[in-house]
Amino acid sequence: MIRIAVSLLPALLFAQPLYAGAVFALETKDHDQSPAKIEQTQIMVEGRNLKMGFSEDGRPSNDSMVFRGDRREMLVFDADSNEYHVIDKQAIQQIGAQMDQAKAQMAEALKDVPPEQRAAVEQMMRQSMPSASAPKPPETTVTKTGAKATLSGYPCVKYEVRRGGRLIREVWATNWDNIEGGPQVVKAFEEMSDFLRDMMKALGTGGGDEAMDDNPFAELRQYKGFPVVAKEFSGNGSLVSESTMLSAKQKTIDPAAFEPPAGYKRRPMF
Repeated sequence: MIRIAVSLLPALLFAQPLYAGAVFALETKDHDQSPAKIEQTQIMVEGRNLKMGFSEDGRPSNDSMVFRGDRREMLVFDADSNEYHVIDKQAIQQIGAQMDQAKAQMAEALKDVPPEQRAAVEQMMRQSMPSASAPKPPETTVTKTGAKATLSGYPCVKYEVRRGGRLIREVWATNWDNIEGGPQVVKAFEEMSDFLRDMMKALGTGGGDEAMDDNPFAELRQYKGFPVVAKEFSGNGSLVSESTMLSAKQKTIDPAAFEPPAGYKRRPMF
């Protein structure tokens, strides 16, 4: 049996994909500005880890972040100060505790405030610090339409995302099998989406779902693929932003890409 296993080992090794990672290039147009602001995003994925880097109108930005699915944490880098933050379960709990303390202090300070002024301040608090007492957001639904198209070279199916019946997003998604390296990296995208949703819920139960719904990756599991084109709409139906996947290529990625750059110091959240 050992001799058979050894003889099969080379075949098993060479049967694995040559590349385990992938690099995605996306472009986003912000139509809230005139002329529209254009931002580029590069997403590097390997295994359960994912890194996002950004540039605006062709100029690299200092903003970048890493999601470590293997450690269930997110790293946010600040190139201006050569520092980084780590957002994990402990950090989320600390932020939630501070928010609860701030709300308790504000409630104490509002005890003797006239009703009219108190109502205005409480409204501001609900917008900036969602809480369990906030009204439940309208239901968000994802509907697969019958429309099909080829966009950026990928066969896509159209989905409509509605909140309380209002169209908030239009997505053209392609199956992971159509993307070079897609089947190898789908888990990282889905785990990041789950991490962000859990974080939003921990920080504000009342607004977490609605806040998380405001990005094209929120419903990845429902699309069963990647959003090639995602259009966001405002309350009056006007186009707010449009994101397009320009390319996706398999590529070996240096594991150091998912670690803090040399010389960066970890900065406590508080």
